[in-house]
Amino acid sequence: MKKSVLLIVSLAILFSSVASCKKKITTPDQPTALNPVTSGNPNVVVNTGNLRLFVIDTAKVNTIMPNGSSETTILNRMVNTSSYISSFSINNDNSKFAYVDNQGAFTTIFTPVNTVRVSNSNGTADVAIYTAPANTNSVTNQIGFVKFGASKIYFATAVQTLQGAFLSTIAKLSSCNFDGTGLVAENLQGDLYNTDVTTDGRYLASNTALPYTPAIQIIDRTGDGGAGSVIFQENLPNGNTSKPVFAYDNTFAYFAFAETQSIKIRIINMTTKTAETKIIATGFTPTSFYISLSVGSDKNRGVVTVDPFSSAPTKSYVFDLTSGVSTNFNNNDNTVQVVKAF
Repeated sequence: MKKSVLLIVSLAILFSSVASCKKKITTPDQPTALNPVTSGNPNVVVNTGNLRLFVIDTAKVNTIMPNGSSETTILNRMVNTSSYISSFSINNDNSKFAYVDNQGAFTTIFTPVNTVRVSNSNGTADVAIYTAPANTNSVTNQIGFVKFGASKIYFATAVQTLQGAFLSTIAKLSSCNFDGTGLVAENLQGDLYNTDVTTDGRYLASNTALPYTPAIQIIDRTGDGGAGSVIFQENLPNGNTSKPVFAYDNTFAYFAFAETQSIKIRIINMTTKTAETKIIATGFTPTSFYISLSVGSDKNRGVVTVDPFSSAPTKSYVFDLTSGVSTNFNNNDNTVQVVKAF
């Protein structure tokens, strides 16, 4: 499913979230805001074999080989045209994944049902662990991104309340045990959709709308007495950037972007708070597109998927950061915007 609707909703929540947390954070050039230690995720199983790829095709999860062959559906949540998966996250040993399932039906009005679900990595034992409260005439409930953490599952929620002509939004970062028990909700210091969290829940990376300038921002949620402090921030080169993602072991953050007809990946070292850029593909000509990024458990290989907003199939670039080499394949249709890697 195309994300145009999600992006519109996301922008509305984004400005609300940024406004609410702006006064809580410190600027990134203050040395006291830096914390050079991240707890990491020592239980990550590093994949040294073929990159494992999961294609999110509207409401289906497919596995596929790195060359684009042998695509197989392992999970199908398609009920009607309102069905789609909006977020997907693999755990630290590729045995399970979590995802946000969106369903809905028209009776007299459209009634959405949004859940966080967990499945084995082969699509079996698929169960819901959280269901968003039902909407009312004045209250809308949403689920944003999901992250399969080291000991918890994290997901973003938002409650929008209409009071007269005024719309208020309260965004939360929730966490729960793998079976959905032990639910805890805290303030979300980032965007509902374009945010990632480390597997220990400590750091948030988000695309933010600072005044007149889009930027990437990483926040230590424990900083400033729990209000959150910025540990890394830089302006984005342009608006055509992916959602930032953390490495499975939390040691790096990444985002993909395109400029000068090249697809590039920005790599942020979470210890030194420095960054470098790698080119993974050249001859890239689209000027308007959606781009997503996923990096495998070895922190070197991954996949960038580009949707040029046309009727043609989207394209995925499987890359190796060390060599700077990538290969690409066309996805099966123009609805695939996200491919995840392990």
